[in-house]
Amino acid sequence: MLTYSFENIGKESIYEYLYKCIKKDIIEGRLVKDEHLPSKRTLAVNLGISTITVENSYGQLMSEGYIYSVAIMYRIFQVLQG
Repeated sequence: MLTYSFENIGKESIYEYLYKCIKKDIIEGRLVKDEHLPSKRTLAVNLGISTITVENSYGQLMSEGYIYSVAIMYRIFQVLQG
């Protein structure tokens, strides 16, 4: 699980700090190609921050080509008779 401390971020927003931390982990090889990142909700709960903050950080990383998203496909498992 990704873990970052927000104690000494100075005047930087939490979103910017998180974005920079994840980007640094990617560049330095701590996060590797096709590795699954935690869901926005899971990471937010783990870090004690808003899901919107994580969404903004992930969005910036996506726009710069560092991460990508794969849609989850749902399939019918069983047809229940009502």
